Amino acid sequence: PTRARTTPRTSMTIWGIGPRMFLHTAWISSPIVVIHVLLADRLRADVPPAVWWYVVGGAMTVLGLVGVRWGSHHIRRHWRQGQLCTTGPYRWCRNPLYASWILLVAPGLVLVLRLPGLLTIPVIMYLVLRRLIRRGEAFLEERFGDAWRQYRDRTNRLWPRFPAKEE
Repeated sequence: PTRARTTPRTSMTIWGIGPRMFLHTAWISSPIVVIHVLLADRLRADVPPAVWWYVVGGAMTVLGLVGVRWGSHHIRRHWRQGQLCTTGPYRWCRNPLYASWILLVAPGLVLVLRLPGLLTIPVIMYLVLRRLIRRGEAFLEERFGDAWRQYRDRTNRLWPRFPAKEE
């Protein structure tokens, strides 16, 4: 089997591994989506009541899109200046854009559609991310050196790590 490239790159676009992650996820998930489209009426969940699915799913989707927008704002500003982004949501998580998509937007949309079988898609997204992320991290380590390593050591890759409250 082929392995994800982990050797450093001299350049990377602002999009990072995002396009590859979404293409791989779409390819791997396509049979699941086709089955759910063909059998949607039989697979649609009606318990709890539909309004619950819409409210919770809609809230997750909106919150996730806010996270995507917030993270995009910070990464664009730092990217243009050639700086490592460690502000905004990046102070808690190294990949808040991917985290927003995987933890909130994708599951939220699945809930709105009331097709819980599609919850496999965020799981597939996560597995694809784990396979591809080393490439982006190698680029960041090559470009920012010790600053990247210190940042990497104090933040989680995907799940936000909030600072402990001081008493």
